[in-house]
Amino acid sequence: MKRKILAFLTAAMCFASAVPYNATAENSVKGLKGLQEAGSSLISGEQSDGVYVDYYSKLGDISATAEADTAKLIIDKNYTSDTVSSSCTVKSLGKDLTIDAGDKDIIVLLDEAVLEKTMTVKADKGSVTFFIQGSLTCGKDSKGIVWHEICDGCKVTDDKYIPVTFYGSEDSAVTLTDEAILSGSLRLPYTVLDDRSTGAFKIEYVSESDNKHYMMKPTVIGDVLLKKYINGEGVFAYCAKKADSSELNGLTISKGTKQLTLSEVIPLSKKGDKITWSDFEPYAGDWHGIGMYTHVCNYDLGGGFFLLVEGNPPEEPAVVELYKDGYENRIDIRKDDIDEFMAWASDFYHASELDTAETKMTLDDVITLSKKGNALDWSDFMIYSGQESGHGYTEWRFELEDGYTLRVMGESKGKSPEKITLYRNDQINGCEEIDIRTDDVKAFLESKQYYFNEIGSMTKNELKALFAKKGLTEDKGYGVWTKEEVAAALKDNTFTVILKPDARYVTKDGTEVLNEASSAAELLKYDDYNTVQANYLDFATKLPRDEISLLFSHAEIRTEKNEKGEYVYRRYFHYNFVSMYSDEETQIKKITTALNYLQLDPYLDGFNLNTNTAYGGTTDSGNDTGETNENTNLRTFTVQYIYDTYVIVSVDGSRFFRDLMFLYKKDIDSDIDPVLGMKLTFGYTETLDTYPGQFGGVHDVKVVSEDAGLIKGDSNCDGQVDMADVVFIMQALANPDRYGEKAEEYQGITALGKLNADMNGDGLTVNDALAIQKKLLGITENEAPVIKLSTVIPQKGSEYVELKPYEPMASSYSPVLSSLDGIGVWFEFKSEKYPITLTADKGTFKTFTYKSGGIGTVNEVGSTYEVGKSGSVSWVPDDISIPIGYEAKIKVTGDDSGKSVDLGTLVVSKNPNSSESAVFVTLQKPNTSASSQPFPKLSDIVTIDNDYLKNKAYQGIGISLEFDSKDYPIALTAAEGGFVVENTDSSTGKYKILGKTCEVGKSGMVIWEPLEKYMSYDYEFNFSPERLDIEVLVEAIDGDRRVELGKIYIAQVERTKFTASLDAKAVSPYRAVIADKTYVYEKEGVGSDFTITFNADGTYGYYEGVLSSYKGAGTWKVTDDTVIMTEGISKKVNYLKIQGSDLVYIAENSDNFYYITVKDGEKFSVQSAAE
Repeated sequence: MKRKILAFLTAAMCFASAVPYNATAENSVKGLKGLQEAGSSLISGEQSDGVYVDYYSKLGDISATAEADTAKLIIDKNYTSDTVSSSCTVKSLGKDLTIDAGDKDIIVLLDEAVLEKTMTVKADKGSVTFFIQGSLTCGKDSKGIVWHEICDGCKVTDDKYIPVTFYGSEDSAVTLTDEAILSGSLRLPYTVLDDRSTGAFKIEYVSESDNKHYMMKPTVIGDVLLKKYINGEGVFAYCAKKADSSELNGLTISKGTKQLTLSEVIPLSKKGDKITWSDFEPYAGDWHGIGMYTHVCNYDLGGGFFLLVEGNPPEEPAVVELYKDGYENRIDIRKDDIDEFMAWASDFYHASELDTAETKMTLDDVITLSKKGNALDWSDFMIYSGQESGHGYTEWRFELEDGYTLRVMGESKGKSPEKITLYRNDQINGCEEIDIRTDDVKAFLESKQYYFNEIGSMTKNELKALFAKKGLTEDKGYGVWTKEEVAAALKDNTFTVILKPDARYVTKDGTEVLNEASSAAELLKYDDYNTVQANYLDFATKLPRDEISLLFSHAEIRTEKNEKGEYVYRRYFHYNFVSMYSDEETQIKKITTALNYLQLDPYLDGFNLNTNTAYGGTTDSGNDTGETNENTNLRTFTVQYIYDTYVIVSVDGSRFFRDLMFLYKKDIDSDIDPVLGMKLTFGYTETLDTYPGQFGGVHDVKVVSEDAGLIKGDSNCDGQVDMADVVFIMQALANPDRYGEKAEEYQGITALGKLNADMNGDGLTVNDALAIQKKLLGITENEAPVIKLSTVIPQKGSEYVELKPYEPMASSYSPVLSSLDGIGVWFEFKSEKYPITLTADKGTFKTFTYKSGGIGTVNEVGSTYEVGKSGSVSWVPDDISIPIGYEAKIKVTGDDSGKSVDLGTLVVSKNPNSSESAVFVTLQKPNTSASSQPFPKLSDIVTIDNDYLKNKAYQGIGISLEFDSKDYPIALTAAEGGFVVENTDSSTGKYKILGKTCEVGKSGMVIWEPLEKYMSYDYEFNFSPERLDIEVLVEAIDGDRRVELGKIYIAQVERTKFTASLDAKAVSPYRAVIADKTYVYEKEGVGSDFTITFNADGTYGYYEGVLSSYKGAGTWKVTDDTVIMTEGISKKVNYLKIQGSDLVYIAENSDNFYYITVKDGEKFSVQSAAE
């Protein structure tokens, strides 16, 4: 019995939908309309000024009774019920509240609302509209405003409809903290969203556009349009009801209502290449989506004229074309002569006797007319309504039923017509037409090729009859698709169309391309023609490209028997469907029609559906498995790689553990889904001469081991874990071209090898080799907890920032007198395995119970505190005034069933570079030191030579850094530029590029160069006079940790000259101006002055002088004459311009400070010694 098994593919159906995405916060791009998808990320743009239709900024605009309806019920913390089912005003919540709209449409006014409890929204057939007046803050115990179906583990699809809408007043603001989220449609073009939330629920997001599932914790579930987005990572789950959505592929495009006319297009054309999408925003058009990111809009200008605009907003349009009565007559208005086109268009169609004729021609009329043969004349057609066109050559055109057209053509009406042709509208490009005077019209109509819309209009029984008439029977793999079957299939599956080209294809220039050969190598010679052939086959299907088309995916080479029974290699082409419609119902209808229509095409091989069900196609791709060849071989194999149409297996028992072979999925039974490491056994009659080899006559495929069979650490897949695996990992990382996964001749690490070698789930790294080595030596490590730092008062809701081992973080503590006196430095802990206990050798721990308005209760708990598996606590020094040289150590231990486990040490220190109210906090991992020797001073181990490279440098400029460290290897990291070394192998160039990081060893010399990350030898570096503040981090490698020894500061003093020093002030004139100085704000503070102290090591501290315990700290650098301040906790960035002894505030792109708003141009002056 011959069987055809169609492969399982996950090719994406190109529906107009969106994927989950991450926003890049604070990318202020003027003019962008809301959050716009750019690949897999978002750009958060500030809105340009303008009126947004249906985006209400006043409560009364929603409905005439909105203000009265919402005033009937006021909800605050004293509201006793836990439900509400009518319009209302919410100011605050004392308990969780459910808003149940039922079948009604209700409005909820959020009036300067602060929600510390969760608001859950329900609606059966009704809806809930929220209006944000002023501000909305959600946090603390609140999960925000949540649609009732959203919960941990739930599935959200991109077409899910949530009947909740948000509008906001002008200059409104929304702040999300802790776990708060919003659900619904955020129509907020006048609102700033400050997103500091971590999300409330871990959901499974299903994206129709790429048929993938994502696990995520979004802060917004719905669709979004904002004025500005700040502080967050923008984890959104996009979803919207497709029929009601104004989105195309997740992209919000402003759509106007004004009619675009020729009188507006003609002056617009004079802008040329400066035409942008914004030029078309006021106008109404017919929008379609093509693929995932391309958008098309067709504008009807009237009078038979149309304007087609196509591209990928916000990029410049790729197409701006004007056409009339047929897309073949068109121009690009940006560069073609529009006046000449208009002159041609106005003269092309002429008034004629056909305009007043009232009889519409039919196919029966054509049959009757054809009987006159060559006696037919112009006068025979004058009684029929039609259209006349032409320049010196007259053409009469008559549109008939069933998609046919008749044309009568000639030089003049005084002579007999030169042509009287009948053709099918969808076949004219293929020249399938007849002259009705000489050809058999009846025979032409009876032998017609069915066109797309005709197939789409047929019933299931009519299609079955047509298939039977053409011999397309089910036993050959054909079958009629219905819309219901396609809709069901598309819920979990996608289609791929497979076309089989002719065995030989001849290009336009006469080149013969082979698609069938006795060896794969012969076919591979013609791979450069794959796209040409694929496009030819695509057009040959004659699908209506303005409705649905095929998108070429890839070519495949199979082994199969030819007509002579010989094994040959055969090329096939795979395509995905591309629908031009955004609504799901129309998409399903067009795909259903295409599936039936394509089965009439001689090039069709079949469809791939992820159920491995055979449907359609005529080619037998498989072997006769009814009987076993007496020369069959039975072996066991392990799956090493998995691809769309084949897997690569290793041969168990081979003396070469890297003996690999191809196994095509078409030879595997449909109920077997290969996974990496799976063991299979099967028979085969021969192997084909390829590398890796291929099996012929495969049969009786069986699974020996259902599970993946992974062996953690077995990178070389030889069935055991030893030091050879450690070496193999290091080789794969150090020399990927030879030992990586894509190494030639499959000698590198396999996909299964990478999976085995990944010891902690973060991909293949050097740490995996180290982990395997420790495993072999019996060394185990304790699980490290997550420790975060925050100096902001808890009720502010600011984020904690995770501490990284051995990376000191600047932090402020709270010495001022207030209700929060002595709260100190805040830590947050989370441990999956151990309950945590803290023990401080100095200072005490305190907790704080917040009430309101900055007032609360301070609870002192002593020098030891039991955190548990999660919690937060502050550490406070014994004396508010911390002296220089102070160091306190906080031991972090875990409880492992009564046994104390060392989890590290937190070191709080005060050094000469610290500002008055700042300390440094460093997390030290449990002692794993490779050396008992003290760490050296940087100045004792490095020699800097600014002149060494005058003639020898890679680009003729740069800095040489020579190290001599007796006890510790040295590692370098450059903030800009990179490192090179002199190359001992002269055949590959004089210098070798190492990149932005390098390990020098205990001694050696490297060259710092102003390189970009991917700079090639012929790259021309673009020097900038603004690069005045470049740092090279120097670290000692101590076992599995790195300890910072200091920094080397590099400045560009001339276009081709750099200088370096361990003293930052020595290389930057502007650093010398402000380092070790304190600056005072020109306006008098409330309580005391607003001061900023810039430390020489690049850290700063500030106190705003308001009645608050908050003190800011962070890092600073100088670019040209501008100081850039980045706060350590909030990541706020502020810019100051150096003007003499003053610093002038630059408001543009600055985030400003917490409690004081500094205006553009206001000054900070250096503080005198007396002050």
